Amino acid sequence: MFLECKWPVEQDFRSLQINILLMSFWSKRLTSDLVLTLQIFQTISFTGMILSSLIIGVDTPTLVVLICAYAREWANHLAAVDSFKHRTERKYGENIFMKWSSDPNHVVSGDAAVESWYSEIKDHTFGQEPRSLKSGHFTQVIWKDSKRMGVAWAKSKTGKILVVANYEPAGNFVGRFTENVPPPKK
Repeated sequence: MFLECKWPVEQDFRSLQINILLMSFWSKRLTSDLVLTLQIFQTISFTGMILSSLIIGVDTPTLVVLICAYAREWANHLAAVDSFKHRTERKYGENIFMKWSSDPNHVVSGDAAVESWYSEIKDHTFGQEPRSLKSGHFTQVIWKDSKRMGVAWAKSKTGKILVVANYEPAGNFVGRFTENVPPPKK
């Protein structure tokens, strides 16, 4: 079952700004798991829309409930064992993000995760295969062939807030970077 959560392409930028402001306002007041997961996804989706305008032919992935459950399983595991690492065996592409706070009411928004992943653009050389995966989170976010995704978060007892995003099909395959990570428009 797919749960469609894309921003409409024809929606004007002012409406997007208002939606983001409302989403941010309510996410600070409603801390339920569902609200935060949707808020994280919507921010990722919004950022994907921005990236779509910068990157040739890259669409925002569709949010899939099953992949969200997979992401949630790993986020819960990381929180339970108080760890921060990628799954060793996974069936989807994966990005992870962690932020720590001593405030038990602290929540993390999706823009923090996306900004962290997107900041790796500085380590990516467009038009050639990478020599390392220092930009791997960035390239997975914009990987052209990744059409579906799931996202979840969990909080450890020590205050780590962990965000896991999974992508289908997975990205970051050697020999396929130039076709899946096109350069920004000039």
